[in-house]
Amino acid sequence: MLFDTYPMKYCVSARATDITSWLKLRFVRPEDIQRYEGLGIYNYKITGRTATTKYITTVAEAYLSRSWSGNLLQLWKPLETIYNEKDELSYEHNVNIPNKGLGKFLNKWFTKDGFRCDEEVCGETCRYCHDYFENKFSDAQLSAEDCAELGLVAGTKFFNIEKG
Repeated sequence: MLFDTYPMKYCVSARATDITSWLKLRFVRPEDIQRYEGLGIYNYKITGRTATTKYITTVAEAYLSRSWSGNLLQLWKPLETIYNEKDELSYEHNVNIPNKGLGKFLNKWFTKDGFRCDEEVCGETCRYCHDYFENKFSDAQLSAEDCAELGLVAGTKFFNIEKG
């Protein structure tokens, strides 16, 4: 079974229990391509070979148009669809991170200060991703089914972000 071993099971469960984990991933949004081009980066891997042609085409169109108005997670093939017949485009993510709401997220890394995550202890000396998510997407919810599986009450905040 796909999720019975590390690291897949760990990654999936971490993202389900700490929604801010999604913002801690290394990713490039379609809208941010020009920032990286300004640094001399012109080649990107936007999806893997396990995706359907229709999914690859949809993601490629988003990056070529440099715009995506949906859920950020729709740009990443769900791990749960790798070894089954589920359609990536109709997959219902249990988290909604509106891509357009991340317009200023990268500003911290593109300032003259040169902020570096690798010099911080995530969640301790830096809470940027947690705080950004809390301030921008505090209404994000897990599905009722996922809340039940995690022992949480549906319709309430499912993550607790402690303020420093």
